[in-house]
Amino acid sequence: MRLLITMPLDRYDRLMWKVGKFSRAYEIMQNASIEPCLSDNHFAHTTKFLCRLDEAKMLLNLASRVYPTAIPDIARAIDSTK
Repeated sequence: MRLLITMPLDRYDRLMWKVGKFSRAYEIMQNASIEPCLSDNHFAHTTKFLCRLDEAKMLLNLASRVYPTAIPDIARAIDSTK
């Protein structure tokens, strides 16, 4: 099953900065698309990327160690499978 993880661009950038460039997490996240999204009457950029459930769980575990602010975005995608 493929999941769509969506997070604000600044949060995505901060998580990517903490991920090793030769890691599986980086490989998964590097294919994100960046899209404008209306938020509080202004446009903010949002990232979206696909991954499998096991990959999302791995990203959640990684985020809990290196950048906990990204946890809700990843958890929301995992919870959508229930």
